[in-house]
Amino acid sequence: MNKNSTQNILIIDDEKSNIDIILELLKKININNRYNVIIALSGEKALKIVEKRKIDLILLDIMMPSMDGYEVCKILKSNNETKNIPIIFITAKTDEYSIEKAFDIGGVDYITKPFRPKELLARVSTQLNIAEQSNIKNRLMQEQAKMASMGMMIENIAHQWRQPLSQINSIICIIDIEMSKENTNNHQVFERLNEIERMTKYMSDTIEDFRRFFDSNKNREKFYIKDSVLNSISILKGSLKYNNIEIELDIDNNITIDGYVHELQQVMLILLNNAKDAFSVQNKKDAKILIHTRKLEKDIEISVCDNAGGIAEDIINRIFELYFTTKLENQGSGLGLNIAKTIIEEHFYGGLSVVNSDDGACFKIILPLIRK
Repeated sequence: MNKNSTQNILIIDDEKSNIDIILELLKKININNRYNVIIALSGEKALKIVEKRKIDLILLDIMMPSMDGYEVCKILKSNNETKNIPIIFITAKTDEYSIEKAFDIGGVDYITKPFRPKELLARVSTQLNIAEQSNIKNRLMQEQAKMASMGMMIENIAHQWRQPLSQINSIICIIDIEMSKENTNNHQVFERLNEIERMTKYMSDTIEDFRRFFDSNKNREKFYIKDSVLNSISILKGSLKYNNIEIELDIDNNITIDGYVHELQQVMLILLNNAKDAFSVQNKKDAKILIHTRKLEKDIEISVCDNAGGIAEDIINRIFELYFTTKLENQGSGLGLNIAKTIIEEHFYGGLSVVNSDDGACFKIILPLIRK
């Protein structure tokens, strides 16, 4: 279990000797530093700790001066922020009334002193596992809600954009016809019209791709990696040139993959735009993006590396999170890199990662040659 998922156990008991016994026992199941243990010698101190720290499990004594365990439990269960923390009562009280009261006010388990070590460890492990699964479930539900919201947003965008894109293409056709009638042969104008057509086609394809983003029945096709990369660069050609960004290619012409050509193209656009934005922040003069492909034993690796200074170490592990962004509100939504990672992992069954190199960030796409 990684550091980010370490769980916190709070032990509340006014007798330090009791806490020491529990601490020694917990060391036996704290494999790979699965959890941190925090102690409080009174109910009042415990409530202050819970206000400041995320607590995953509480081991609570009942008989304490000033504020007993029942009162502590009632206060925690009455607060929306703390009501879902599981509480195991550990006490010398063995009468039926005390046990019933503990469960009535929200306790999840009740252990009587003196307890058997294996029993305590088994019950603590059970509640930690339940808490962990509950947290995972809650996170999945939040992600599903966000994805559903994003799906509705994409559908609305598709509806709003189709007509204007169609009109733009119609206008281009009219201009083309009129220029032919006048025998106009301006290569630069024709090139700009073709560029507009490529852009509108890309936008139309992207809208349709996103509409079918979660469709498991969409058709895969075999295509050349180089074609997808070059199409992405072509779409951003004007923006890259305007920002004086040099593209260096080291691509095998013969590498093919079975998948969704427009979706890989979308990933490349996201990574290129991400690098472009990084150059803008750094005001880099000799901006360069290197795109490299190589064929591994079972996979294809595509790397997109820039010399924009890299990603801050305190956020590099978060950049693929949905809605996470370091940009101003009107400059970034925090969707791009999350969408890119989702496409590669769920639609190509591959992986997308990032590391800092000597002078910038390097994104690596791994695509399996054989479908898993």
